Amino acid sequence: MKLFVENELKILITEELYQDIFRQAFQHGAKTMVQTNHYFDTSDFYVTGEKMSLRIREKNNEYMLTLKVGRKKAGQFQSSDEYNKALENEQALSVIHGMQPIESLLNDFPLKNVIRKERALLYKGYMVTKRTSYMPVEGLNPLELDQNVYLGMQDYELEWEYDQQEQYKAILDWLKQQNIHTTSLMTRSKFGRFMERLIALKEHSLP
Repeated sequence: MKLFVENELKILITEELYQDIFRQAFQHGAKTMVQTNHYFDTSDFYVTGEKMSLRIREKNNEYMLTLKVGRKKAGQFQSSDEYNKALENEQALSVIHGMQPIESLLNDFPLKNVIRKERALLYKGYMVTKRTSYMPVEGLNPLELDQNVYLGMQDYELEWEYDQQEQYKAILDWLKQQNIHTTSLMTRSKFGRFMERLIALKEHSLP
């Protein structure tokens, strides 16, 4: 298992804004790939309630188990501790298809309060993301533009990781140049949106 701190901007955007940025990205030789996030939580959504997320990400026929634990949030900018473990394909598929409990892969993860016999972790479903990455500002990490499909929904998202405070400011400057005002846009993690939709569907409050 590997731990690192993730700092990122995360905002939900309109389809129109997504298409505008996608055209810019395409003109700059952007790369697009597809990934699938498989999500896990308890029957009472304990992981969601504790501001954590637990997933197995499938990308390029490789699988990564990730636990995210929120640190702090300042508007659309947020920090979290991210614990990662690469999985063999057989391991990942066995867990996803319910033949092996995911708890068997979490021995070195900080989930002692979750892993109890009366609070089993369950497979909740998946989200498919078409991710386009490009570098509009030299010296920064790539901007990631996501089109997400899950539980009968489709939404669009912009993510941008940064390492230092100066990069944070450079991201804000670029967004302002594009007339993107982050304070007026919603922010919610993929895991959080997925679980929110799933809970609503279970309560029959959404179509």
